[in-house]
Amino acid sequence: MIEIFNKVKYILGNKFYIIFILIINSFFIRILDLIGIASVVAICTTFIETKINNQSLSFLDKISFLSINQRLFFIFFIVLLRLLVLIILKFISYKIIFKFITELRSYLIYCYLQRPLSTINKISSSYFIQSVYESAGKVNTNLIQPFSNLIADVLFSLIVFLVLGLYDATLLIMLLAFSLTTYFSQKAISRFLSRTGKNDTLQSQKVIAVIKEAIYSYPESKIKKLSYYFYKKTLAFSKKLTTVRVNGALQKFIPSILIESIMLISIVIYTFYLVKVGKSNLIPEALTILTVALSRLYPVFSQLNYALTRLKFGINALERVLNDLKIYGLNHSIYYSIKDEYKENDYSDLQDFNEIALENISYGYEKNKNNIEDISLLIKKNTITLIKGESGKGKSTLIKLIAGILKPKSGKILINGKENKIYENKNWFQVISYVQQDPFILDGTILENICIGVPKNSINKDLLNYSIKTSQFEEVVSSCKGGINFYVGENGDLLSGGQKQRLVLARFLYYNSKILIMDEPTSSLDADMARSFFKLLKLLKKEITIIMISHREEAGNYADQIFEL
Repeated sequence: MIEIFNKVKYILGNKFYIIFILIINSFFIRILDLIGIASVVAICTTFIETKINNQSLSFLDKISFLSINQRLFFIFFIVLLRLLVLIILKFISYKIIFKFITELRSYLIYCYLQRPLSTINKISSSYFIQSVYESAGKVNTNLIQPFSNLIADVLFSLIVFLVLGLYDATLLIMLLAFSLTTYFSQKAISRFLSRTGKNDTLQSQKVIAVIKEAIYSYPESKIKKLSYYFYKKTLAFSKKLTTVRVNGALQKFIPSILIESIMLISIVIYTFYLVKVGKSNLIPEALTILTVALSRLYPVFSQLNYALTRLKFGINALERVLNDLKIYGLNHSIYYSIKDEYKENDYSDLQDFNEIALENISYGYEKNKNNIEDISLLIKKNTITLIKGESGKGKSTLIKLIAGILKPKSGKILINGKENKIYENKNWFQVISYVQQDPFILDGTILENICIGVPKNSINKDLLNYSIKTSQFEEVVSSCKGGINFYVGENGDLLSGGQKQRLVLARFLYYNSKILIMDEPTSSLDADMARSFFKLLKLLKKEITIIMISHREEAGNYADQIFEL
């Protein structure tokens, strides 16, 4: 339990105070629920013309003097008041919990995007999607809520045990035996739940990966008649996930039904005990008290069991999120209030960039094997450098080294003749723009894509107009309905390949980057559009330095130097 407490404390970070709010909230929900039910049942007993045997319940004698209508009104008032208070308390609890999960998901995305560039190909995107969406949600259902409910349930149970112990010591002993039975039954099944929870997380990630493949395959999947293939693949992985979740649901259900059975047996045993000791006259009163107590203890013990099983079932999802926060988190402790870091580019030591030189650079993805070996290359300011070579020769690896995404195993990278560890230099990432084969297009407007990350009130309109005009994107913007506010669709599906490339160039120019690095920028363009794009790059080189990979022979006509691997 101490280990779980430490995990809760870590993951809540500067929001740790909410656990105390949730515990107090849950505790009062249970107390008010018990008082409300007990009061209604107790008042209902006054309708029976019998003397109250226990002196502690003598207050009911006073209520019995009220008329039947007054007592009925009193009951309805208690029921409505209980309902109103419980709704308010539950609303507060849900609001706190789901607000925290919103912040946790946002914080995880921020941390993942701040991770070292060297991890770009090491972990699949399905892993991150599963962690941010599903595992973060499980932190709520399998950690925060169960933990706060667990503490509240324990405190509530102790108070109920104390009250019942004062009423009848035998009843207290029986309930303690019941509690121990519940504990050991839960402990017996917990090891199965932990393993099932791990399988659930793994299978869930596989289903997400298949769904991603299916969605991204369109329209090729339709053209190649692959719809049935993805249907069968999704069905197969979903069936495995279903099997895991059915087993998990059954494993969580068994302790609950066991608790219910033990409670029913407890009522029978206690009734038999009263008859045996000659206290049959106390059976109506005692069973009323016992029934009220058990009616409240049953959901409490069910919740207690549910909390424990949830903590075990969700431990894998929890460990994943905790591990990622420790690896990719910004500090040793978590602070969920993140300020906007947008600021104008500050080139600092790279302000007077004239050339970049690679001297005897080597790199390999495997320990004893290099993809590129002893590469030397000089790139001058305001030039176009074309990198060519057969597939698998390391072209993409080379431009990732130039971009600072990868750290070379050996050799030096020099800026203006001085060695510079660009893979550690934040200013370098402000100087360059790196464009992959499929450029990143935000699911939003043209404006949002060009000025991505820039607050609306900070957008420089002169720079925006300059970027659109220089990238020859002006005609496209004016022809689109809504102009700069035209919605480009998911992955820019409402734009042509050439329009996407110009949109990316406009973004590059708006950010005032000095070096443009592109991996096969014309791979999705036809010959005429590719030629037009190369001509545009030749115009742009007056202001920027361009490094690109291209398989097109014509690209060499526009390059100042060609480097072949």
